[in-house]
Amino acid sequence: MLSLTVLLAACGEETASPIDEVTTVSIDGAWFVTAYQVGDEAKSPGIDTSAVLDLNIATVALEGAAGCGTFYGSFTFGTEADPTFAGFTIPGRSESQCADETRAEQDLIIAALEGTTAFTVEGQSLMLTGPNTSATLTPAS
Repeated sequence: MLSLTVLLAACGEETASPIDEVTTVSIDGAWFVTAYQVGDEAKSPGIDTSAVLDLNIATVALEGAAGCGTFYGSFTFGTEADPTFAGFTIPGRSESQCADETRAEQDLIIAALEGTTAFTVEGQSLMLTGPNTSATLTPAS
């Protein structure tokens, strides 16, 4: 199982250990999209949206559902050049009958994920950010 480990270094003069805290979050598994923003539109998914994202480390694949069918793609967390990099590519989705508002909300969630360029860890949550987008993921279990 792959985990993201974030080391928080102490600022200041000489210290015995530069690491104050280590936070580890396993990204493998199911996540709720609890908040997202695209441009000026910030939202929390509605009750009938049930925005869930399943990340599979072994295949670097993602599957999701946001109330109007499913979507799928791939993801990247961290690179050698930039350990805070995060990226999502969501080329496919299945469509189902749903209200226009629900479809629009799913489209915004996908846009928020695809606009991601970096991540931070806050507690057990992943905070995804991009130039004009953001999303907060919390563990589903």
